[in-house]
Amino acid sequence: MTQFKKAEQRKETMMSLKVEREQAYKEHLKTIERQNDLKILFENHAHLDEPFKSIVIQQKREICAKWGWEMPPV
Repeated sequence: MTQFKKAEQRKETMMSLKVEREQAYKEHLKTIERQNDLKILFENHAHLDEPFKSIVIQQKREICAKWGWEMPPV
């Protein structure tokens, strides 16, 4: 019975480590997504012609809404 309990403890430890790694990875992906969104948000779009300019502005609005940021001046 002791071996069974040790095996169960190892299994639980491995599972908790797996969950921690997955959470850290998800947080890493969220950080990358936030950085990419910031890049898009602060790119200059003044040189674009319609309809591309309005598409980029809409994309920037969606990014701001997603993160709860204030829309920069257009």
